[in-house]
Amino acid sequence: MKIYYLLMSCFFFSCSAKKEMYQIECNSLNNEGYVQLRISNLINPTDYQIEQASIDAIKAVLFTGYSSVKCQTQKPILNTPEEKENFNKIQSSFFSKKGAWKNFIRNTNNSQTDNGFFIMINKEHLRIYLEDKAVIKKLTNGF
Repeated sequence: MKIYYLLMSCFFFSCSAKKEMYQIECNSLNNEGYVQLRISNLINPTDYQIEQASIDAIKAVLFTGYSSVKCQTQKPILNTPEEKENFNKIQSSFFSKKGAWKNFIRNTNNSQTDNGFFIMINKEHLRIYLEDKAVIKKLTNGF
C-alpha cells in the first residue's frame, strides 16, 4: 500500500511540475486538409490563451498525433528520429512570435469552449512546408 501512495505522489508531482500538459481530441477532418482539434490545458485551464493552445495543437500534430471516434487514429507528421532532429533545427524560428506556425492555423470567433479551444490546423499545408524545408521527405519520394 505504501508503494501505491509513493507511486501516485510521484505521478502527481511530475504532472504538476510539467508546464505543458494538455488534452487533445480530434473533432473533425475535412477535405481541404484541415483538422479541427479541441485542446484543453489540464494544469491551468483559466490561464490558457488561444495562442498557446494553437502552438500546443500544432505540436500534437507534429509530435504525438491524436485519436478520437470522429477522426480515428492520426499519426504524427514527424515519425522518425531523423525528422524530429531536422525539425529541432528550425523549431525556434518556426514557433517564434512571427513564425511560420501562424500560417497553418485558422480559428473562428467562437473557438473557445468551457474547457479549452477549438483549433483548426491545415495539416496538408504544414506537411508541404516541412517537405519544402527538407524536414520530412516528400510523399512521392521513392516512386
